[in-house]
Amino acid sequence: MLEIQYGSEVRNGVKFGYGTWFSEPIPMGTLANQITDARLLGWSHGCPLAMELTDPSNPDYGPLKIARRYAEVNGMFRHIINQAEFYNPSLIEQMLTPLQRSENEPVGKHEPESVPMSYLNQMAPMVKVEGYASPRVVLLLKRVNERQDLIRMSLLRSTNPQDLLVNLSALAVGFFADPLQVLQHTLSADVLSEENCLSAYTSLAEVLERMAPSLHRIYLGLSTKEKVEAGIAVI
Repeated sequence: MLEIQYGSEVRNGVKFGYGTWFSEPIPMGTLANQITDARLLGWSHGCPLAMELTDPSNPDYGPLKIARRYAEVNGMFRHIINQAEFYNPSLIEQMLTPLQRSENEPVGKHEPESVPMSYLNQMAPMVKVEGYASPRVVLLLKRVNERQDLIRMSLLRSTNPQDLLVNLSALAVGFFADPLQVLQHTLSADVLSEENCLSAYTSLAEVLERMAPSLHRIYLGLSTKEKVEAGIAVI
């Protein structure tokens, strides 16, 4: 299946990295259709490795499994945006504005077929650290009412997307989410490898120390080996 390398931001009517497409593929569809649907979800998600992850031979994912993950994370990202309309409208523009990459931090691991040309110079909303991690942290909670409370409380306490992610992370632990799983999303080693955004993570760690000291202490208490094994960035 051929894909255009470094093409337009819009593919099949879906913009890269805005999470607007979250319809799961039909399991009984043909394998080719499953792969096509999964890659479109990955495009909406802003995934720079969609070809690899949707490959049927991938032992960890494959088209249906990764498509379900793309769909639920995309859907949760849009839900957070929708809730911000009620609880903190000033955050919406900040969350949906791409971040220009630093000249000192060129893009990391990616597939030319899975990203638009603009990816080389900017991070789309769901590619940004906060856009990647915030919906994933919410999804760690299993109860719908707890997720809703978590989103509402975090939006009301935040003035920018970094604050929102840190509040979501700290409050999620208060709702009994596993702190290591929270840190795995909030300070993701995979995202650091793909996006090479060390400055964003350094800044986020400072906010974490200031606003969520207990969670920050857990991070500091992990050895380098423990962070690597858990998929947590070493900053």
